[in-house]
Amino acid sequence: MLSALRFVLPSVFAVTVAASAQAQGLAPPPPIDPSSPGAPNRPSGPVNEDGKSTTQQLDESEKKDSGRNFELFYLNGDVGLSYISLDSFSQTNLALQKTNSLGPAFSVGAGLRLLILSAGVRMKLNQLSAFSLWQLNAEVAFHFTESKFDPYIGLHGGYSFVGALSGSSVDPGNAGATNPSSDVSVRGFNGGMDLGFDYYLSSIFSIGVNAEGEALFLKRPPVPIPAGTPQDVADKIKSQPLYANSGSSAGFGAAGFLRIGLHLGL
Repeated sequence: MLSALRFVLPSVFAVTVAASAQAQGLAPPPPIDPSSPGAPNRPSGPVNEDGKSTTQQLDESEKKDSGRNFELFYLNGDVGLSYISLDSFSQTNLALQKTNSLGPAFSVGAGLRLLILSAGVRMKLNQLSAFSLWQLNAEVAFHFTESKFDPYIGLHGGYSFVGALSGSSVDPGNAGATNPSSDVSVRGFNGGMDLGFDYYLSSIFSIGVNAEGEALFLKRPPVPIPAGTPQDVADKIKSQPLYANSGSSAGFGAAGFLRIGLHLGL
């Protein structure tokens, strides 16, 4: 009997309390405000009226302000003005009369970008009045931000060669002979620094400016001697240093460009 009462009495008490509470019209507790202190799943740190933490607000604002995706590839083109001096630092038997010139320049570059670091290759043509200088370079740049305004500083280096020389660039010591300018070859290496910025019009298009300076280390092989009698050959070698010796020089180049870019990524 006593053991049965141990099970029955608690059940009767629970039913009685529940019925009493229902009779008095007690309502269930209100839902917990997720933004209230101690609430489960509440964002850490201060929250705004939308229930977002400061960290969430900053992340959303940064993405909205930059207007950019996660960039992986870039392709850009430049048009501008360049000045080249083939022998501004030194020269040995270069035998060119006009070694500095100013004129338009064009370049195309492509490469990879990962956050604030980019690396790629670039082809540039300096189409100057006295000569044309082609350059094939590798480039690397450090970018200071990932916002719409994207300043950078970089380095480049590679191979340079003169594509064509004007007649006035060649030493006219052999005035009565055929001008050998088409046979003159000047080639070597370059290395320099870039400074500029891009402004992102959208997540994939940008415009910008770029300035660069570089050192040039060039060589000129001897020009092939035209056929002729031994006396003619001797006269050519004597009057035109291009036929007698090779030459070398250390020069300088500077350029400024307007740039348009295409940026692809995630």
